[in-house]
Amino acid sequence: GLSLKKTKFHLKKEMVIVEGTDSIDHSGQIKKQTLFGNQRIGNHIYEWDNMNLLVASGDTIIDLGNTILPKGQNIIVIRKVIGRTRILVPSGIGIYLDCSILAGKVIFKEEKIELWNERLSLYSKDYQQTTRKIKIISNTIVGDIEVIEV
Repeated sequence: GLSLKKTKFHLKKEMVIVEGTDSIDHSGQIKKQTLFGNQRIGNHIYEWDNMNLLVASGDTIIDLGNTILPKGQNIIVIRKVIGRTRILVPSGIGIYLDCSILAGKVIFKEEKIELWNERLSLYSKDYQQTTRKIKIISNTIVGDIEVIEV
């Protein structure tokens, strides 16, 4: 049988390289995504209005550094059971972070905020002036969320 102790799935790291695409016709499409085990690293292509990640466990890095964000509001939804999530956002993009964490912390620029069964929402200082904005919605049971400007 499969022993969870041997697989150490909670130590798994995953890197998500995001490349923006123009709208694709998804009529009738069905997609499945694994929650545990190996997932291919990189080469994920998301439409900007539809980035929704569900991660059971592990260390997830979402790199928006090479992406041209469309003007206006872009949304990422991340649901995570356990582990650290790091989101790399290009500078000059307005960031709105809305996260709920049972136990963990949020690291946003110089801020480090501990959360215990709390919801936190914060805006970057330049949010109103920027033409491109990203809204990060994250629900985590145990783990840290870090937003890094690149």
